[in-house]
Amino acid sequence: MITEVKERITITQIGKELFPDWVPARSCRSPFRPDHSPSFSVYNEGKLFMDFATGDKGDVIDFYALAKGISGPEALNALWDRLRSSNCHCESEHSPTKAPARDNPFALPYILSRAEHKRMCTDCERLLTTPEAILAMAAIRGWDQKVVRGLALDGALGLSPDGCITFNYLSGSKSRWLSEGKRQFRWNFGKPWFWRGDLVPEANRVWIVEGETKLIQALCWGWENIKKRRVIALPAANFNPAPWAYLFKAKEVVYMADPDPAGQKAAERIRTVLKPVAKEIVVLYPRDLIPSEK
Repeated sequence: MITEVKERITITQIGKELFPDWVPARSCRSPFRPDHSPSFSVYNEGKLFMDFATGDKGDVIDFYALAKGISGPEALNALWDRLRSSNCHCESEHSPTKAPARDNPFALPYILSRAEHKRMCTDCERLLTTPEAILAMAAIRGWDQKVVRGLALDGALGLSPDGCITFNYLSGSKSRWLSEGKRQFRWNFGKPWFWRGDLVPEANRVWIVEGETKLIQALCWGWENIKKRRVIALPAANFNPAPWAYLFKAKEVVYMADPDPAGQKAAERIRTVLKPVAKEIVVLYPRDLIPSEK
């Protein structure tokens, strides 16, 4: 059992599933924590890892246990179940998405464990009970403290133990921070979906922005003050919304596009995917609706 798991499942496979934006290599950044310079290594054809900063090391079972916050035996059983049920075909970004089901109405690409859901709730509670963190976010980014607090109460925004902003999705948790003036992020667990995507069914008008911070700014500008309008965010410009186009059936959709090439490509993708189902699809640019420029 142990030997088969180690032989047939690699850290590279599991890493790409748990941390979609992480690139494992002999010298790379840690997927588990903010890493200012490469201090992590995946070697021996993806079968072993070493974290030179923390001393953590081991095989795919140890890696999975560390990623999930579970014991070694629990990790072994989970990976063994994976082998038996799927013959170790780990889901990739190109894997087909399941159709909506009673126990997964949004056809989420990743189902949270109880431990992961609890961790997200803890991050939200940590933010709510750390007023200085809310004040700092508002001061640095120009956000309304009430909006930040409201997102935390909704379970969408939190604070990690190491002081990073965490964005809670129905499909996972993503952290963001600044390192040497550059924006960094990592998926703590889960897979990309729409941030606040669960609000789509209740809306008549859906505004889509690229990135969580733009969404927060949009809420501060009052974009949800109109009845039945909801704002959601793509996790990245290259996110493919096609498997969830059905959510936007008969909706009025506005996509706020970034002016860069990636933003233009995302706008074309959104228009192509949603035009057949949406009542209306319009592409605008954030500067068109900045209050000071109205």
